[in-house]
Amino acid sequence: MRKGIKSKKEIVKSVREPYLLPSGNSIAWLKLEILKMQTQLAVALRNNNIVNVRRLISKIIRSNLTQQFAVYRTISSSGAKSKGIQDKIRPTTHEQYETLRKDLWKIIKDPNKYKATPLKRVWLPKPNSKDLRPISVPNYVDRALQHLFLIVLEVISEEHADRFSFGFRPFRSPGWAAKALTTQIWSRKGFEPPKYAMEIDIRKCFDSISHNFITELMTKYDIQGEKVEIINTHIIQQWLKCGYIDIKGTISPKDTVIPTISGIPQGGPISPTIANMVLDKLEERILKISADLQPTTGSNITEFDNVIWKYEGKEIICSINTDINNTTIINKTIRDLGYDPPKGMARLFYKGTWIHKRGPWSYEIKGTSSTITSYRDQKNAAYIFIIRYADDVVILFNSIELENKIKTTLNEFLTPRGLELNPIKTQTKSLHTGDKITFVGYEFSIIKKTGKWKVYNYPPASKVLNIKQKVHELFLKYKFKPYIAFYKVNAVLRGWLNYYRTANSKAVFQTLHEWLFKRTYKFLTVFLRQNKKYRIKSQRYKKKILGHDLWKDFRFFSVHKSISKWFGIPKEMNPNTRWSKLDSPIYMLIQPKFIEVSTPSFISGLSAYHPDDRIKLGEKAIYWRPGLIKDLLIKSKGVCKNCNCLLTDNSTDIEIHHIKPLKYDGKQKFTNLAVLCKECHAEVTAAVKSKNIDQIILYEQNKILLNISDLFIAEAEQTTPKEV
Repeated sequence: MRKGIKSKKEIVKSVREPYLLPSGNSIAWLKLEILKMQTQLAVALRNNNIVNVRRLISKIIRSNLTQQFAVYRTISSSGAKSKGIQDKIRPTTHEQYETLRKDLWKIIKDPNKYKATPLKRVWLPKPNSKDLRPISVPNYVDRALQHLFLIVLEVISEEHADRFSFGFRPFRSPGWAAKALTTQIWSRKGFEPPKYAMEIDIRKCFDSISHNFITELMTKYDIQGEKVEIINTHIIQQWLKCGYIDIKGTISPKDTVIPTISGIPQGGPISPTIANMVLDKLEERILKISADLQPTTGSNITEFDNVIWKYEGKEIICSINTDINNTTIINKTIRDLGYDPPKGMARLFYKGTWIHKRGPWSYEIKGTSSTITSYRDQKNAAYIFIIRYADDVVILFNSIELENKIKTTLNEFLTPRGLELNPIKTQTKSLHTGDKITFVGYEFSIIKKTGKWKVYNYPPASKVLNIKQKVHELFLKYKFKPYIAFYKVNAVLRGWLNYYRTANSKAVFQTLHEWLFKRTYKFLTVFLRQNKKYRIKSQRYKKKILGHDLWKDFRFFSVHKSISKWFGIPKEMNPNTRWSKLDSPIYMLIQPKFIEVSTPSFISGLSAYHPDDRIKLGEKAIYWRPGLIKDLLIKSKGVCKNCNCLLTDNSTDIEIHHIKPLKYDGKQKFTNLAVLCKECHAEVTAAVKSKNIDQIILYEQNKILLNISDLFIAEAEQTTPKEV
C-alpha cells in the first residue's frame, strides 16, 4: 500500500460512534437538562443568594449528566480530532467515552491528585501579518475537564459581564457588536457624533495574563462582597502551570517541555471565557471618568430670562409670561394655540438635553442668567463610550483632553492583570476629519452630507480583495471541474456575504457581483475551449459555437431579465453531487447584489441563561440569521421543532430538515422545510434510514415527518412471505 493512503480498517476506526446516553435519552434532552441547571444558577446569582450559588456550583460539577455532556462536547466539537501529547488514539467508541467520563469523576472526587499534561503547541500565521500565533491543544481528559467547569463559568460570566462586551458569548455575534457601535455614534440626541475614537490593542492578551490574578479570580470570585470558589485551586494551577511542547520546533526546542509563567492557552475551550472575565469591569472604570466630569445641574432658567418658543421660525409663545418652572403649563399653552409640540419638549429643554432645533420647532433664550449652553458643553465634553469584542476595544470620546486620562486608567486596570497596551497599535483617530474605525472586521466612517452627519459601516477594501483572491484561486484550482468550482466558490461566498449583510454593504455587493460575473464568464470560456468539439481551424466558426454554447448550456432562464445573463452549471454535468436533487435544473452561483442587506435591532446587558433575559435575546436573534433560515426560525418561533431547544444562541448548530424526505418524493419548498438542532436531525435521519416504523410514527404525530410510515409498512408487507 502506498504511503499516506489509509486502509479500509483504518478508515472504519476513525469513524466516531454516535454518543449514546446510558439512560437511553437523546442528546437534545441532555442539553435541556443542562440548561435547567444553568438557569437555576443564573437566578441564584441575580438574587445574590450566595448559599444557593455555592450549592448549585457543587451540584453541577458533580452531576453525572454534566460529566456526560462535557464528554459529548469534547468528542464532537470542532477540533475534536486534534490529539494532545498523551493521546494515542481519539475516543471513538462507547467504551472510550465511558472511560473518559470515569476519569472526570476521579478528578472531581479527589482534585489534589489531578496532574495536567503539557500542551501540544503549534504556531500559525496571523491573518495579514508575518507574526505567528501560538495554538496550544490540551489532551482529551484536560479538555473534558475544562468543558465541565465551563458549564458553570459561562453562567457566572454572563451575569456579571460588561453591558457592551461582545465575543465568545451567546447572542453576541460580530454583527451585534458592529450594530452597537453604529447605534452609539448616530443616536446621541441633541449632540453631534463623537469627535474621537481610540482603538485599543492589548499586547499578547492571552499569553500575558497573570497566573496569580486568574487563580485569585477563579478561587475567590467576588459576588456582592462574598468570595465564591468556582474552580478548585489545585486544578486551575495545573492548567496554568502544565507547560507546553513545541512539537514542530518552530520557536522553542522540539519535544522539550517549556514551562508557562503567564497567560492562558489559545486552544483550550475555557480560555476565551476566562479572558472575558479578566477584562470585565473595564467598562465601569472607563465610564467613571465621564461620571466624574458630568455637570451637577441642568439649565438654570430664571424669571429674568426670556425663552421664546418658535414654530417654523415664527414666534408663538414666550415662556416668561407663563410659569417657567411648570413644563406642563408650557405644553398646555402651546396646545391651546393649536400646535402639537414634541413629547416632553419643555421638560427635556430644562434638563439641558433638547437641541435648539427639532423639526419645525426651535427656541431662543434672551437673558444673562441662563447656564443651559455651558451645561450642554460640559455634558458633551464629558461623553465617553466603550465597546469590547474579546480583547479588541474601541473607546469613543469628545474631548482630546480625555485621551491621557483614558490611557492612564487603562494602564491602572491592566497592570494588576499582567497586561499592557501596545503603544504602536493603540491609536486615536479624529472622526470628523475623515479617519475611519476598524472593529470586528467592519470599517466605520462618519460623513457630513447636506449639513447632517451620517455613519456608515461596510466591508473594508482589504476584505473585498481577499474574497476576490479566494474565488480566483478556486477557479484556477478546479478549472476542469466547473461543478466542484461552483460548489467551493459558493461555500466561500455564502459565509462572507452573510457576515457583511448586516452592514451598509449594498454598493460593495454590487461591485462584487459585477466582478464575479466577468470572472465566471472567463472561467467558463476557458473550460469550453478545452472541449474536443471546439478544436477546429476556423476561429470565426469556433467563436460562434463557443458563444452559442455559453448562452445555451450555461444560461439561467428566469422571469427577471437582470439575472438572465448569470451563469450556472447544469446538474447533468455531475448527477452525483449533493445539489442534484434540487428542483432547479441548474446549480447557480450566489449572486451578491441580490443578497438582502438589513440591520436588525439588538439588546445589550442581558444574561443568556436567566429565563427572562433569554426569551428577549432569542426573539431578537432570529432576525440576525440569513435568508431562508431566518424565515424558518420565524415559522418555528426560534426553537427546534422536535426538542424545543433555543436555536438562536450561537451555541446550537441549526440544520434544515425536509419534512417529507427528497428520497421519497419530497419537494424543495418552504412548506416542506423545518429547522432542527443538529442532534435531533441526526436522530430523525437515523430513524428513516433504519426504517424504524414506531419512531417514524411518533415523528409523524409531531409533524416532523410526513407520510413515510405507510410506505415502509407497505414495503414490509410485500417482503413478508405469505402463510400457506
